Amino acid sequence: MEKRHRKHLKTRISSPFNLVSKYQEDVAQAASNIVWETILKKYPELNFNNFKTLGLKDLDALYALGYINRGEKSVGLPSLPKRRLGDLQAFNSAGGIKPDGGIFFVQSKKDKFNHIIGALEVKHQGEYDGYTPISDFDWRKRKGDPSILIKDRPPQAQGNAIERFAKNANAIKTLTSFYGYNPYVVFCDGFDFFLKKNFEIFKKQPYSGRFEGKDSSILMRLIAGNDWLSLNRVYVDCFRHGKTQICPATIFARMPKWSAREITETMLKVIDKSINHLRKSGEI
Repeated sequence: MEKRHRKHLKTRISSPFNLVSKYQEDVAQAASNIVWETILKKYPELNFNNFKTLGLKDLDALYALGYINRGEKSVGLPSLPKRRLGDLQAFNSAGGIKPDGGIFFVQSKKDKFNHIIGALEVKHQGEYDGYTPISDFDWRKRKGDPSILIKDRPPQAQGNAIERFAKNANAIKTLTSFYGYNPYVVFCDGFDFFLKKNFEIFKKQPYSGRFEGKDSSILMRLIAGNDWLSLNRVYVDCFRHGKTQICPATIFARMPKWSAREITETMLKVIDKSINHLRKSGEI
């Protein structure tokens, strides 16, 4: 069995399923490295950290609870006693938060507490030149005609990367909203984020007519999940909306790929705004 499995891997013609996702991770990491080098030079008076310098594998529940406790104390709320940590199921065994572009921290001048000033993720859903046709596996499940080539099949269902990154986005917002800002950033690209103007790119694909004159409905999921605010804008500072405080994330989405340069420019804007906010509040 092992030999047959290896033979299959060596002779497969199609690209591995996660090839594009791996590319996105590389873009996120490339941008992250540039951002790190830039802020070290731009703000020599500040002490920055990331997962590596802090010796952290990820931002786990225990670290997050410490972050929350300091935030609650800063606004006059009671902190969570350590003896009650056991009441939180799986707090010491659940996987932590680790965005593919990393998390950037700056130390407070008060107690050297590490404030998050930027958290980056890059997510891909669908092809860049059109929709992804139904795979052989799903086609068989639908009892489709096996003689129809993949390229001639209807599009597969749109993905769920949005739902997956929402966990990280909400977690970061919870931690930093005590201080009045949200430094979470995500870049989304691929077919699932197409606009009407992108139809010319894929109009020759079979079944493309169903998408003509429409924007992707996935975009509204992003908007609704981000306090009904527009995409492709930098949001960092929280603001009042009636009696509610809104702390939106910075979400960029489009069908074409995002470059490392574009991601870097936005991340630096977010970090600059985060630093300015923490300076005004007297933290740094």
